[in-house]
Amino acid sequence: MPQIPEEYLRIFDEFDIDEKYQRRIAARSLFDFYGDLLTQAGQEYLEFQSHQIHDASLGRKWNIAKSRLQSVGGVEIDENYSRVLNRLGDVRNDVSHNPHLNPEREILVESREMALEWATWFSQATQEYDRRIGELSAKETLIRIVRDTVNRVSEDLSDVEYDEFVGEQESLNQEAEAIIERLEDAVDSDEGITNELIFILSDSKSLEQKNGT
Repeated sequence: MPQIPEEYLRIFDEFDIDEKYQRRIAARSLFDFYGDLLTQAGQEYLEFQSHQIHDASLGRKWNIAKSRLQSVGGVEIDENYSRVLNRLGDVRNDVSHNPHLNPEREILVESREMALEWATWFSQATQEYDRRIGELSAKETLIRIVRDTVNRVSEDLSDVEYDEFVGEQESLNQEAEAIIERLEDAVDSDEGITNELIFILSDSKSLEQKNGT
């Protein structure tokens, strides 16, 4: 079971976040709190690949974890968690690349207030995921892999960082939606693993490679 790294929160609480330089340093404690728990769960339960553990950003780690949890169904994810974590991930990137940036106080306060609630929920959700995947049939496992793959490729166009990539992401989203529609039709069948399911899995993996995830 992932260990909640509360020491990072105690360090954060020592700083005066009304003061610019202390706020920058305090923010790193929050980055490490969330990143530490995501990495632990990714290694122990969520089947993160090596590059996802070592190279992925905070926001990317969360989106991979969220995709894994959603792929088995039955896990409710508070939209506020995604909003705060993605925003905190953006702040982390900005702070890392701009030594003069003063992160907004609001997002740090919100991230700190949410930290233990999210950590408790996340630890429980990852264990539930681990239990559920152990109960899946071969067909259900294949369906889970397709859903997870497509979820990771899909992205809200408003979240695309650079305008020149919006068209490319829109095309990926359309292909992902088409795969999900085919998957839903195949899932309705009482048959086992059909050729169509194999083709759908292959197409989802091709889409993943096109996206570079």
